[in-house]
Amino acid sequence: MKHFTKILTAFSLTSFLLSQIVVNGNVTDLTTGKPIVGAKVVDMIMKGGNKEQVSIILNESEQGTFNWCMASGGKDLTPSYNAPKKCVFENKVYEESCVGNDKYFVISADRTDDVGTDILVKYKSSSSQNISCEYLKKDKDFEIKDEGAVYIMALENNFLILDEGTGPFPRGLIIYDLSSRKKVLENSYLEPVNIKNNIINYWTETTINANEENCSTYKVNKANFLGSAIETRVSLDLLTLVKKELGEYRCSATQ
Repeated sequence: MKHFTKILTAFSLTSFLLSQIVVNGNVTDLTTGKPIVGAKVVDMIMKGGNKEQVSIILNESEQGTFNWCMASGGKDLTPSYNAPKKCVFENKVYEESCVGNDKYFVISADRTDDVGTDILVKYKSSSSQNISCEYLKKDKDFEIKDEGAVYIMALENNFLILDEGTGPFPRGLIIYDLSSRKKVLENSYLEPVNIKNNIINYWTETTINANEENCSTYKVNKANFLGSAIETRVSLDLLTLVKKELGEYRCSATQ
């Protein structure tokens, strides 16, 4: 089993260890675009002189940590809405596999035989209940399996919002109402996405044909053997599932 090792030196080991919380997550190699199935931080202490060295071993077959990434000087990429925490450090993204609110705690686990994740929803008995980020199904849990290549995007009130796909945008948008345990919407989306107060705003493709008049990059896209698509900004009310266009349009290159 291969390991990627990095040595960190610190004058205060105690403060460092307090910041190291092992949480479930996914690791993606930004140089290849391919996911590394998990990673786990293991602390090894080597004392020398008046300094203490901590060797952090990332085991690619295990699970990673957002907290280690941030403690190592990584950049926080977590969206402004309620989503799994995400950090980038040395061209790798470390993302937690859990997200919760006062009603639910949602856990994802990478599939071993296919792309995507299985998702487990736990229902809180109280808003202050602490639930471990471990994929252990119990009788009252709601499990989402065989949905496709899905990943947690956000948890907003009673709604679990999933991203679906293995390639570039547009990607699938799937929404579950956790109060009824039912899938209530499927759509396609493009970034940027904003989610707040039971409203999700995103871009989506239209049926308008792109041409030189309505797409300023049409010729450039065509010269680069790319297609062009007209997209519109929409607002979806999660409570009513009513979607409306916001009057904004753009033209994007497509593969």
